[in-house]
Amino acid sequence: TNLPSGKRVLAIQVKNRTTGRYDLLDLAKTYYLATNDFLAAGGDGYTMLGGAREEGPSMDAAFEEYLKTADLSQYEKINPNSRTISVDSKNFSLPVETPQTNAAANDATTNVPLTYE
Repeated sequence: TNLPSGKRVLAIQVKNRTTGRYDLLDLAKTYYLATNDFLAAGGDGYTMLGGAREEGPSMDAAFEEYLKTADLSQYEKINPNSRTISVDSKNFSLPVETPQTNAAANDATTNVPLTYE
């Protein structure tokens, strides 16, 4: 993108683990971020991260310990929307959610999967 630094993120959506849907970032909420030491210190222009922080073991050691006890079954299904995706800022628009029915059961349910067009 040709947008200036600080203007390149066009939208942030956070997965709601209760509903499974992606919600826009709520500026009234507090979010916790795990990152590396370089970015936490304001590197690469992320000066908004360079404040008080809690430091712990190295990322490698923390990740290794996490994998020993983590229930990874919730991540078995790969979600293509869970990655950062570069888009043309001139043509950007938020995804439109469209409910689909369960064709096999031939009826709609309350747990309706969403697709993004």
